[in-house]
Amino acid sequence: MSFKESPLYLYFEPDATLVVEEEEIKVHETVIVVYSGFFKAALNSGLKESHERRIEIHDIGLDTMTVVLNWLYRVPLTPLYDTDLKKEETVNDLFSNTTLKKIDNILQAFDFLQIKGAEVFYWRFMEDQCRKFKWGPPYFVPETCRNIPAALNSIYRYGYSLPEKYLDRVIREIKENGGNSFIGNLRGGLKKIEEPDPRFLRDLSVSLANVLANSR
Repeated sequence: MSFKESPLYLYFEPDATLVVEEEEIKVHETVIVVYSGFFKAALNSGLKESHERRIEIHDIGLDTMTVVLNWLYRVPLTPLYDTDLKKEETVNDLFSNTTLKKIDNILQAFDFLQIKGAEVFYWRFMEDQCRKFKWGPPYFVPETCRNIPAALNSIYRYGYSLPEKYLDRVIREIKENGGNSFIGNLRGGLKKIEEPDPRFLRDLSVSLANVLANSR
């Protein structure tokens, strides 16, 4: 389901237009202004946008805006970061450079549109996937091993965390499925983090020690 198929979209005729990458998207003011300070200001400013009920957005791509609208219209999103809602992720998909960039773009869009609290859904989603963490092919490509620390660090920076047993499982999976260079890949991933969260570094160190001790 996309936002255009949701009950919120189908119940009334759209009364506003967003222009993204030259594509016109019909939307409902009552939906988009509830959560977005940006849309509320644009449609109540008394300027051209509010008179024409038309907002041009130049800083957000079409795919990203579609995901944001899916969220605003309360579409069940699986995965949360893609317009292909039937896609089945593997661990390598979830922690690929492409996926992490998509999530970063979405979070930046929420920030630009002044939509508060949306990031909670994204980091709860990542946290939940890390708790499950046993799907896809029985191997991790090096990119996955390097990207997992950055993703976990973001979970912690947004105020969430993983219980020790779940983080142990993450590290154990990386060790068992990441090949002989898993330590080097983890180290490479940690070096990519510009602002490491102290709680994350502490918990990661404890879990790494737990896993290495139990593998002897």
